[in-house]
Amino acid sequence: MGKHSKGNSAINTLYFNPWGGEFRVPSIVWNTGNSSEKQLTFQADYTNPVSENAKIEAGIRSYQNNFLSFYNAYANNNGQQIKLPLSNNYKYNDMINAAYFTFSYKKKDYSF
Repeated sequence: MGKHSKGNSAINTLYFNPWGGEFRVPSIVWNTGNSSEKQLTFQADYTNPVSENAKIEAGIRSYQNNFLSFYNAYANNNGQQIKLPLSNNYKYNDMINAAYFTFSYKKKDYSF
């Protein structure tokens, strides 16, 4: 299953002295970003009751997650666009694989 998202924002900050006069030039910051995520899970389990007192169980599972993100933040500095250090772009891949096997046996009041 995959998920995608996009986002944009603009922030205008105005600075005033307590008496109402402009303290400094307004700052404008904006950002753009998008991300995508894809996940896949596979699992299979097996059970075999060999006899009334014995059982075999086995299984496998695989989980994969791929995440990609782009986030860029900009500011206006004297009419020039500056990319801010808040910006980041990254890719994250996660994979977990597992398997199991069990044999159980019961004799009278004991089992192992």
